Amino acid sequence: MKVTLTRPKRYFTGNSKVKVRLDGAVVAEINGDETVDIELTKQEAVLQLKQLTAKSNKLRVSDGDQIDTEASLWAYIMPLVQAVIFTILLFTYDYFQSMGIFEGRPFWFFLLIIPLAAFISGIPRMLFDTFVIFNDNDKVEYRDHKFQ
Repeated sequence: MKVTLTRPKRYFTGNSKVKVRLDGAVVAEINGDETVDIELTKQEAVLQLKQLTAKSNKLRVSDGDQIDTEASLWAYIMPLVQAVIFTILLFTYDYFQSMGIFEGRPFWFFLLIIPLAAFISGIPRMLFDTFVIFNDNDKVEYRDHKFQ
């Protein structure tokens, strides 16, 4: 029994490997423009993709399913959100420095704030699906999920 998973090559989301989880256990990694066969140990299982804090929806799969992946809209919006956060931080630092609040503190002090901003901007990746996986035989369910 096996499931076939296909991941297309995309500019933002197809350049790095994603872990394929079956019932919570990592069973494979898939890169952009690859197709992998995943062996099932039981009749049905739950499939999910994960990469650091990014994740996909959970999909119940069974023998013979053809699964495709797409990037959700959030995957394309995320770089814009991060750019806005970092721009706000830069202007905030400049404003506070002009008021004398950061007087005596070098610029490296501000650089310590950047990892905090990266973490804050990464929180939505933990909350929203970055990847969408769907069964090729059930495209209607995919369309409904994509626009919710």
